[in-house]
Amino acid sequence: MRTILSLAAGALLSVASLHADTVLINSDLMNEANSLTGSNVFVVPPPQWALPPLGAAWVSYTNTGIGAGSFSPLNNTGTPVVVFTETFYLPHTQNLGWLQVWADDTAQVFLDGLAIGPAPNFSQGICAIGPIGCEQNEYALIFLNGLSQGSHTLSFDVFQVGGGPMGLLYTGSIDSQPDSISLIATPEPEDILLLLTCFGLVGLRSRRAWASRTRG
Repeated sequence: MRTILSLAAGALLSVASLHADTVLINSDLMNEANSLTGSNVFVVPPPQWALPPLGAAWVSYTNTGIGAGSFSPLNNTGTPVVVFTETFYLPHTQNLGWLQVWADDTAQVFLDGLAIGPAPNFSQGICAIGPIGCEQNEYALIFLNGLSQGSHTLSFDVFQVGGGPMGLLYTGSIDSQPDSISLIATPEPEDILLLLTCFGLVGLRSRRAWASRTRG
């Protein structure tokens, strides 16, 4: 009896978790663009920059990494050198996630036009000192919670205070799930069949147990 009830409970849990998706957001040239050349490229980071997490890489609008020679973009701290964008789609209504961002020299992050990351930090070391910078511990951790179903756009204003290499690195993940109430109210046909089968087995076992006690 307990085994069959466990199967039924498992079936209910499978209905609740059905169709959940993980949406990955990485600097990997997928769904990306920029305000200067349109297409992003991978760049080779200097050894002082953060080691890219799995699935992500340092990117820029052209070869602005190590080995690019002398690179001297605008030094105006009030104007970003370039704006990078990434679009992503959330298939469901319940969304919970996070994002980590590095940049050389520094950056500010926007979601659908609203600032969600720290203001650019123009104090200088190897890059900006503290979030958002380029060294391993100089990332900004940004939570992406409560986003609506549908398409969204992340924007990264990247600033260069001095000359030298520049680039952007980010990685994140969003768990996108359907609304649990509406999902259970309208399960898929195969889930209904599984539940009916489980409960039918429970009823059959109960009848057999009752008939055995009657004969005894």
